[in-house]
Amino acid sequence: DNKSEYLVQKTINNLKGNENRITIIIAHRLSTIRYANTIFVLSNRERSDNNNNNNNNKINNEGSYIIEQGTHDSLMKNKNGIYHLMINNQKISSNKSSNNGKIMDR
Repeated sequence: DNKSEYLVQKTINNLKGNENRITIIIAHRLSTIRYANTIFVLSNRERSDNNNNNNNNKINNEGSYIIEQGTHDSLMKNKNGIYHLMINNQKISSNKSSNNGKIMDR
């Protein structure tokens, strides 16, 4: 809910004052990490081997790996990026839930 998100964001902002601190935030609600210095987008799916031009050559990883990295603004510039897609999907979901399943024109 919005009140809980506000309290979490307030706590995160208070922690940012200490420059000797590394804070790792794992979030499903992406607005929580919007102002982070660096955002890492992780995936545990198969990925193509970037060192080989053969797209059929897949690497199966045990665990997750970084597929995108940057600030909110830099990640949003990549219109085909996963982060951009997730942000847009959350906006649509948020609009649906706040409008009883109906998306209203803006």
